[in-house]
Amino acid sequence: MKVASNLVVVRVVVRDAQGKPVEGLQKEDFKLFDRGKEQSIAQFEAEVSAPEAPRPAAPATPSQPAIAPAKAPAAPQRFLVLYFDDLDMSDSDVIDARAAADHYLATNLQPSERVAMFTSAAMLSDFTVDLKQIHEALFRLHPHPHAARHTDCPELSDYQALEISREDNPNMSDAWNMALDEAIHRCHLPDGTVLESQIRSQARMIVDQSQMQARASLQGLEQVVNIVSRAPGQRSIILVSSGFLSQSEQYQLDRIIDRALRSEVVISSLDPRGLALLMRESDITNGYMPAANAGRPGSPPVVGSQHAVDTNREMVATDVLAEVAEGTGGEYFHNNNDLTAGFRALAGSQGSYILAFAPTDVKQNGKFHALKVTRTEKYKGFTLQARRGYFAAKEGTVVEAPPQLETRPQSNAPTDSDAKERERIREAVLSKTDVQDLPVEIHTEVFKAAANTELAVLAHLDTKTLHFHKEGERN
Repeated sequence: MKVASNLVVVRVVVRDAQGKPVEGLQKEDFKLFDRGKEQSIAQFEAEVSAPEAPRPAAPATPSQPAIAPAKAPAAPQRFLVLYFDDLDMSDSDVIDARAAADHYLATNLQPSERVAMFTSAAMLSDFTVDLKQIHEALFRLHPHPHAARHTDCPELSDYQALEISREDNPNMSDAWNMALDEAIHRCHLPDGTVLESQIRSQARMIVDQSQMQARASLQGLEQVVNIVSRAPGQRSIILVSSGFLSQSEQYQLDRIIDRALRSEVVISSLDPRGLALLMRESDITNGYMPAANAGRPGSPPVVGSQHAVDTNREMVATDVLAEVAEGTGGEYFHNNNDLTAGFRALAGSQGSYILAFAPTDVKQNGKFHALKVTRTEKYKGFTLQARRGYFAAKEGTVVEAPPQLETRPQSNAPTDSDAKERERIREAVLSKTDVQDLPVEIHTEVFKAAANTELAVLAHLDTKTLHFHKEGERN
């Protein structure tokens, strides 16, 4: 039996004028549009925040009477993953982020919560409530040793290099003016055709590096989504990143959002830089002050070019943080130096609504479909946050499981075919679509023995409703 589903899941957060989530809404309160065409909402679910478990009481002193042993702790209800994008954070970003996370978890972690921590290539800590283990894992966090560090002269940012490499005639662009001025006045390179060719070659190399780095960062995030989606309770991820250029990886980003939505995983984002200072001329460590006109008459002031390029880079690089948060129902914390407050705001579960629809007249061409969610009735001050859209599947595309993070050596590692089969089973289990093609009833029973626990599963198929053809005396 082969079952195909094209259900699109959209998580929506509704906030009032004070920014607080609005609860108590129903299916009839929403309208959903795919490329401007209203869709029928097939499934609706309202999520509510899980109540925080009380902190355990302080232990009795020797002078107090003995207290009866406490009951076994309840099963964990919330699973939180901190994913540190170590490929795109500086040393100071890492120091500030891990200190704030350590302080928040040490003072706010509840007994019913479990925390795990990952980087782009490794697991720092599996799910745990042990504060000592969390503290030790956090201080193993450092910037990735293979992260791209553009130290050549002139020092081109990834966005500046992208602007130079994709323009047919970049000589009058802001990005080009900056590079030329620095090459002449700081690097003391001779102006001319050779210099222009050198800058273009350097820009292409930086663009290739930044694209590979963005791909690795998103691949790590996808792996983390896959891991946390297996947790049985509320699931959330905090992406700690300074941002990166993700335009070339839009398909992978949309796939991550879709996987998170189907697994009911909320991804929030935190920018560890706080209030970013976008003024290169304030950095006196390089002993370089931009010239007035990049060494060529008629060129615009270089300081203005720097401000324009750096401002554009900030918007483009942090767009991935905003998009992944908006698309999964999370929040984006930025432009704030109180990172501990940021973790506190993002780790708290927000009430949200799950809308699902089966798109009509969708061609399997891999094209982007813009989504829009509105309220049936307009309420002043209310805002809706939902994913921006989805990509239609390409004909013949097979969903494959992302590679797993290397956490420890494994002698019996699963094969690629095993991973694909597990992924298909996992997506079927977590799917909100009921398949009723076969009248099957599933019964389970747990047997606890001294050394282990067994789960028995009985599947009963009612053959009365099935259509058979007769061959001799056999159906």
